[in-house]
Amino acid sequence: MFTEQPGIVVNHKVTVAMSKGAFVNLAGDGVPMNVKGLGVVIADTSAGDAAPVVINGIAMVTSGGAIAVGDPVISDMMGRAVVQGAVDTKHIMGYALDAAAGSNNMIRIRLV
Repeated sequence: MFTEQPGIVVNHKVTVAMSKGAFVNLAGDGVPMNVKGLGVVIADTSAGDAAPVVINGIAMVTSGGAIAVGDPVISDMMGRAVVQGAVDTKHIMGYALDAAAGSNNMIRIRLV
């Protein structure tokens, strides 16, 4: 069983309903693709409410595709972790501590 080890958790108002394990950006959107995100939501949260967000440490995140241990990850358009492309180094959210065989797996990442 994988466990989270959050270093810093902040409350952050979200503009859309968020699910546990999704990346969130500074605007409170659940789709931080091509934007440096704030962190990972650690509880299902309704739109307009304050979500608990891990911004430092190890968080459980939902995968958006196959990921290998050590891969740098960014967010896809659904707030899921995907492997960072060659030109997207400024949007890295963290590094995978576990492998994902495909989409919708829960894996640990070390946030950066």
